[in-house]
Amino acid sequence: FSSGLTPLQFCNNAVDLKICDSPGVEEMAAWVGENQHLGARNGLQVLGFQANLRKGSEAAFKVVYWHLEQHLHEEDKAVLQFSPIFVEHLLCKVARFSRQFE
Repeated sequence: FSSGLTPLQFCNNAVDLKICDSPGVEEMAAWVGENQHLGARNGLQVLGFQANLRKGSEAAFKVVYWHLEQHLHEEDKAVLQFSPIFVEHLLCKVARFSRQFE
């Protein structure tokens, strides 16, 4: 789904409409790594990850995803529609809302 926010949002909508499958963890991690200027990378940094380089952002995204995958209850995952897309959105919100507490 290439780079930039518009292709990602198009992909998200296509997934919601069941036109295509959700991107996997590897694909979403690569997208976050390629889009260093967007919110997910900033959210990783707010959480304390050294996500300045592409590979660091990719690894950090996977750590966050797998941590949530392991520790969220199944009922919560269902309510949240847990997926790599969800984690990317969550990281963007972490970056956005953390500014309110500065």
